[in-house]
Order: sequence, then C-alpha cells, then structure tokens
Amino acid sequence: MHPLRALREGGPPSLEQVAALLAENVVFNRPLLVRPIEGRDAVARTIVQSARNRDGVGTMFWSRSSTSTPRSSAGREQSRGTSSKALSCW
Repeated sequence: MHPLRALREGGPPSLEQVAALLAENVVFNRPLLVRPIEGRDAVARTIVQSARNRDGVGTMFWSRSSTSTPRSSAGREQSRGTSSKALSCW
C-alpha cells in the first residue's frame, strides 16, 4: 500500500506526518484549481485539510417534527413526534 494512502486510512493525518512523505519541490495539480499548489508545506496543508473535510462524508442527520408537513407516505410515518436518523449520502 502507498504510504500516503496508509496514513490517510489510519485516521486524520497531521501536517507533520504528511510533510514527511512529500518531496521539498512537490507540485499538486487538480482540475478545479487555476494554479498548481507548489511546495511541501502548501501541499501538506491541502492534503490535511482535505482529509478533515472528508471525514464523516456520507452521513448527515435528518429530523422531522410533528409540526412539519409530510411529503410522501414514508414521511407520514415519521411525522408523529420528533425523530431523527442518519442518512447515507453516498
């Protein structure tokens, strides 16, 4: 397994852990960015922030109170009282 992948799958990495795996002159290119991110510190910060943003993706909480109007028959079952449950987004 690639060391960066192993680090990421082990939990949220620290800036120091990511920087230790990168070359001093690393360049990070992404299709959504206008300019590449250059340098060990800048790329490490980008990877760490991305990991923090992605933790918990796919789970959000949905709740409905008895005062809301149900939109479907499934919603009518939920409309009695207040309930919440985790939904999977991905």
